[in-house]
Formats: sequence, C-alpha cells, structure tokens
Amino acid sequence: MVRRRFERGLSLTSKGVLVVAIPVTALLVGMAVFYLLQRQTNDAQTWVEHTFQVRSRIRDAMLQLANVETNLRGYLLTHRDADLKAYLSAREQLPRTIAALENLVADNSQQVTRMHRVENLLGQVERSMDSLSQAPAGQPQPRAEMEADRASLRELRDELSAAQDQEDQLLLQRTEARRAAENRLERTIVAGGIFGLFGGLVAALLFTTSV
Repeated sequence: MVRRRFERGLSLTSKGVLVVAIPVTALLVGMAVFYLLQRQTNDAQTWVEHTFQVRSRIRDAMLQLANVETNLRGYLLTHRDADLKAYLSAREQLPRTIAALENLVADNSQQVTRMHRVENLLGQVERSMDSLSQAPAGQPQPRAEMEADRASLRELRDELSAAQDQEDQLLLQRTEARRAAENRLERTIVAGGIFGLFGGLVAALLFTTSV
C-alpha cells in the first residue's frame, strides 16, 4: 500500500528520472569503488616489484664484494697486472652498487641506517685493500691487521645479509597485501554486478508500474 501511494505521488517525469538514475547511480558508485581498489592493488604491486629490485641490488653487492676479495687475493699471490686490473674494476663497481641500494631503500629508515653502517665498513675495507694492493711483493701482512680486515669483512657481510633478511620479510608482507587487495577488488566487481542488477530490476519495476 505504501509503495502504491509512493508511486501515485510521483509524476511520470519523476518516475522516468528514477528509472535512469537508479542504474546510473549504481554504475557510478561501482566505478568509484573499483577505481580506489584498483589503485590499492597497483600500489601493492609496485611495492612488491620495488622489494624485488632491492633484493637484486643486495645480491649484486654481495657478489661484487666477493669478487673484490677474490681478485685482491689473486693479485697478492701473483702480482700480475691483469689481476690488479680485475681487482680495481671490481673495487670501482661496489661503491656504486651500494649507493644505488641506498637510494632504493630511502623509504625504509632501518635500511637507510644499515646502509650508512655498510658505507662506513666498506670505507674501512677498501682502505685496507688498497694498502694491501700497494704493498711490495712478498711483504707479509701483520697478523693484527689481517684479523681486523677479516672482522670488517664479516661485519660487512652480516649487514648485507641482515638487509637481505629484512627485504625477504617485506616481500612476504607486501605479497600478502597485494593478494588481499586483489581479493577485495574481485569481491567488489562481483558486488558491483549484483548491485547493478538489483538497480536495474528496481528501475524496471518502477517503469512497468508507471505505464
């Protein structure tokens, strides 16, 4: 009875406006929600890709550090120019990789602090390695200095490994966040379809009762 009174109280023009407005409103609401959730999904995917980039840079840094050590040892054993050139080439790449890594983790204060420690340790290691590379052939390195070099190298590797571990944890969290965003988006698409269908049915009902 209330519905009939409501329908009788509406002019034909008003009913026509409602017939159009209901499905259009459902469409606009669905589009707005879809846009917001799509942005969340894209942001989550961007962070996942960013984490992969950081992990890749950390692996590059660890590999280059190993190359620096290996090439320096080779030069200390042979004192050949080719080995020295290989050491200097690896030595030149490592600081650039660390700098690029620091730029990538600028959004993470813990990683930025860790990269500062890495840079300080890298400076100590590089100065020691340069001193070794310039030493005369056959001159033994003092034992205390060797132990200090090994300790600095271990600490440098530990810092890079810790950075890798944190990025692994972030990857898990961000992958889960991306999945959650994708699930919300899928549910919204289904709900939007149902809402749009319901709005169409209501509009059709109003139209049929108005004629």
